Amino acid sequence: MEKSEGAAAVTSRSQGPISRHGICLLMLLALALAAPGVPARDMSNLYSAQVEVADRSPGELARGARAALAAVLVKLTGDRRAAAREGIGALLGKASKLMFKYAYAPLPEGPGLLLDAEFDEPAVSAELNALGVPLWGRQRPDTVAFIVIDEAGRRSVLGGDEPGLRGEALLTRAAQRGIPLLLPLMDIEETQHLAHAADWNGIATTALALASRYGTTGVLVGYLRESAPGLWESNWRMQVGAEATSWHDEGDIAALMLEGAADRLADTLASRYADPGLLGTAESFAIDIEGLGSAADYARVVTYLDGLDAVTSLFVRGVEADRVRIEVSARGGRAGFAQTIAFGRVLTPLPLPDAYRLLP
Repeated sequence: MEKSEGAAAVTSRSQGPISRHGICLLMLLALALAAPGVPARDMSNLYSAQVEVADRSPGELARGARAALAAVLVKLTGDRRAAAREGIGALLGKASKLMFKYAYAPLPEGPGLLLDAEFDEPAVSAELNALGVPLWGRQRPDTVAFIVIDEAGRRSVLGGDEPGLRGEALLTRAAQRGIPLLLPLMDIEETQHLAHAADWNGIATTALALASRYGTTGVLVGYLRESAPGLWESNWRMQVGAEATSWHDEGDIAALMLEGAADRLADTLASRYADPGLLGTAESFAIDIEGLGSAADYARVVTYLDGLDAVTSLFVRGVEADRVRIEVSARGGRAGFAQTIAFGRVLTPLPLPDAYRLLP
């Protein structure tokens, strides 16, 4: 089944006869594909960016389009130095032509305008493919961030309901880097545990324990303390999978420390999950998925796989009572496919090669 923008069409190419039950399920699958699937961990707005411009003049529009496209390339590749790659300079010169739409908004403070530019996804993707630049797909690992701030003798924790200006600075930089980041909802239990932690080690240990309830791939813990008026110290711990990193920082603006931590997190995630050597490969292989008990389950599996950026094509090769065999072509091959699946909470790997189970 070739991927398309509209509803998916199912083609069965079985190695052997498909049972009558399997044929019925395939027919029901075709009818059920319009049903909503479980959302993957997709990043939206990868092809848009906001930049400051002085005015609405054509010259400023061209400059802003170039800057916005450079910001988009950072999100698409995970590389902060993407604009310096060979051939990208010529691509940036086409930024105005690649812009799909744009709008202006006043800046919150000071003169100038905010240019909100959105680029033509197929055109930009084609240009980057021609240059041999591998793209990081939309499915990316989530990170939960526990940020504790001691200021003027008062402790606070940045929460998802009310992130405040500092929380917004962290979330905005994460969005600019193209990584999903969430702040905890901060129920009473979490607030009390973090409020009573005696020191940095206590905060980090408590936050890492609380993070388990969120089920994210990454955890970012930060403790910012105002050591003197206008002077901040911060301690950080980042855990991505089984790998942990810690560092210390000092500065006079807390928001800049938060932005720096978001950049460090994005660099770490990109180095692990946006490896050009992995993303640049492609492979076709068959996978077996079990635990399917209804036509809705079959529809959910196929719709989910069809929506993955890593998967370029797929078709159903065989159906049994509770399982299906699907041949997929995937960028990154088996390793890239398995990595993407791990973000979605839809399929879980089984001990057998290329075998998965549908999660509830």
